[in-house]
Amino acid sequence: MSLVQGFYDGLKPIPITLISDWSDRNMRLSSESSAEPGPFRTSRTPYIREILECLSPNSPVTELVAMKGVQLAFTTAGLCMMACYADIAPCPIMYVMPTIDVAKGFSETRVDPMIEHCESLRQKIKPHRERDSGNTKFVKKFPGGYYIISGANSAASLRSRAIRILILDEIDAYLQDVNGEGSPIKLAEKRQATFGLKKKTLKISTPTMEHTSAIEPAYLKTDQRKYFIPCPHCGSFQELKFQQLTWESGKTDK
Repeated sequence: MSLVQGFYDGLKPIPITLISDWSDRNMRLSSESSAEPGPFRTSRTPYIREILECLSPNSPVTELVAMKGVQLAFTTAGLCMMACYADIAPCPIMYVMPTIDVAKGFSETRVDPMIEHCESLRQKIKPHRERDSGNTKFVKKFPGGYYIISGANSAASLRSRAIRILILDEIDAYLQDVNGEGSPIKLAEKRQATFGLKKKTLKISTPTMEHTSAIEPAYLKTDQRKYFIPCPHCGSFQELKFQQLTWESGKTDK
């Protein structure tokens, strides 16, 4: 690509695309990360559709907080966000896991298979086996940007480069102070300062202890949306709560 062509490509507007639609067209789940490998379908986890729409490039939302249960595809939502931006709105992107060791495993079992199974990413990100590919365990370069996969227990990795897209996963498992430099969440958020209103932040976590949780106070600062489902009897939409669950006494599923 010539310098002139790169300049004109940079002037092109970001296409109006929803991450949910892009993911349904392009993402594939690998056997390493899913019990149902194959084409990704937002319809299988419809509660993440609005989340992906709010995180899309043309959305005015700059921060989204998801307080959720375990194993509900929210990490997959973060991966969809990473992949879509690299393809249609390339920029610096950071994904933060609780520790460097967890980040390494996440890179190997989730990010690398995502790239391998997504044709548009496979064309942009060279295999890490190639010399000078710009693809390592923690940094993966593509035209117009890069992925940084970091651990919240490493201050050096959190303050290394400017970041536009920031995904903070399982923040209730983060240290409250990393290497004497304060909150890892705040350290990472400072990397976004240069992008102003163009930044996007996704905070995800299953809540832990009430008085030490990081996700709960972050969620309480939002409009606190919830996912409503229809009652199987009357069709009225309701928030699913454990106390509303009923079952016949003395019977178990076999």
